[in-house]
Amino acid sequence: MILQASAFLPIFLYFGTAQAGTPSIDNCPGTIFRRVSSADVSVSVTWDEPNCGTNSQSTHTKGSEFGPGVHHVIYWFANNVDRSNTNERCCSFDVVVSGMRF
Repeated sequence: MILQASAFLPIFLYFGTAQAGTPSIDNCPGTIFRRVSSADVSVSVTWDEPNCGTNSQSTHTKGSEFGPGVHHVIYWFANNVDRSNTNERCCSFDVVVSGMRF
């Protein structure tokens, strides 16, 4: 009986987070309206934070203080920490505060 060497194919397994596609965002708020009283200069505004299960940054956090005016809030989401070959999305909304200006 003659044994011959046979070719084999290596098997590679990859365990990690998939980086495919642009992240989808859940729960992006719409415009939020608040009124500041005449005795105060700002009002604390909260909202349900948007989520997409990836790395995020934002211009404001829920509970931030806002004075009268229109404030643009932006959340950025990316599916890659080192920003190489990254797919990004953003969620933006306005916080509109009415009241007395001093």
